[in-house]
Amino acid sequence: ESAGDPPVVIAHAISLIKCGKKSSVTGFIDAAAVLRHSIHKNSVHYNNNASPSSSAANKKKPSSRYSYQMYAIVHTSCEEHAKSLERLGYKILVKDHPVKKEDIKGEWLRNHIEGENCCGSAEFIKLYAYHLTDHPIVVHWDMDVAVLQPMDDLYDAMLYPATHPRGKAARGKIERQHSELEWPETVNAFFTRDITSAKPWEKITAVQGGFLVARPDKQVFDQYIEFIKEG
Repeated sequence: ESAGDPPVVIAHAISLIKCGKKSSVTGFIDAAAVLRHSIHKNSVHYNNNASPSSSAANKKKPSSRYSYQMYAIVHTSCEEHAKSLERLGYKILVKDHPVKKEDIKGEWLRNHIEGENCCGSAEFIKLYAYHLTDHPIVVHWDMDVAVLQPMDDLYDAMLYPATHPRGKAARGKIERQHSELEWPETVNAFFTRDITSAKPWEKITAVQGGFLVARPDKQVFDQYIEFIKEG
């Protein structure tokens, strides 16, 4: 890439899944606005030095080379709220369950899926983040978070090979659960473990569904769907 190239645009997605009760959507507009603003402040578009009220400490904060586009994956039952998110700058994707309960072959998952977490099978709409193939990377967020630092190291590790100076530098900075393992030749995703939700005797903890950095790919989406259907 050269200095005159436009910045790479990272997709940032949220999912609005359950809207049956007023209490479940109270404050979601504020949360979506805060998340978007925090992503903007950690993008190439934010010039902290331009603000006269910025402290000296804030002015030392690292800047990002990456742009962003916000997306909201909205369940069909929540479509009435889509316009509110659109006014905040989110592009809207209205989606129904990609997997229905009756499509799941495994008896245990078929009988328990609707009682899992907050939203049952409707939560699988998060997987539509893999459909955002106009972008090289997508980050899927829960809405109760804010970004405090640029995530360029994660993006660089995915977009640049280990032999590239940026790719090599990024891999050297990222803290991993198993740092003793070699990096894969191509990094297709970053995720965190849901340690706090695991039972004490579980040796392998599940993936935290509220944060995923991934390479959009519809074939990967299809693989997830087939895996879920097997149950």
